[in-house]
Amino acid sequence: WIPEEGMKERIAKDHVPYDLWLKAGWITATEGEVVDYNLVEEKILDLAKYYNVIELDADMHFASMLIQRLEKAGLTCVDIPQTFLNMTNPINETEVLIREKKISHENNLVARWCFGNASVAKNGNGNVKFVKEHKGKSVDRTKRIDLMVAWVNAMSRAVNYTNRGSVYDSRDLLVL
Repeated sequence: WIPEEGMKERIAKDHVPYDLWLKAGWITATEGEVVDYNLVEEKILDLAKYYNVIELDADMHFASMLIQRLEKAGLTCVDIPQTFLNMTNPINETEVLIREKKISHENNLVARWCFGNASVAKNGNGNVKFVKEHKGKSVDRTKRIDLMVAWVNAMSRAVNYTNRGSVYDSRDLLVL
């Protein structure tokens, strides 16, 4: 999601082809100077009509109003604070799956860009979390890692459902 207004300036400043990603369907633009979270909410609720959404996850520090509205609409939302404690296991699980070539971000241009922008911070206990790549003391705020964080957030919750088995154990693939 990206605000439509100012996209040309962001392309020049960030050196990122947002316009091409928009045309290709990799990102969605909303009118105005900021992302319209009403449209994000509408999209989530629309997808929930077609998919069995068990839960949604987000760092409520930055999405509290949207989360409250989705919960009011009947969806279960889980807070995933971006701390060393919460991020270590899902980052490690994600790394294992990538190394085993069971999952990949390579075919998604935006995800590849986000992965390339991320660095791993490690605390004294060996726990890890993602931070935006930076040199020196200042962080370049134009470097986005959102898809990577969303992926790891999903992984942090997916481990709770590993023993449920696959829906394909009881039925074939459905095609819409």
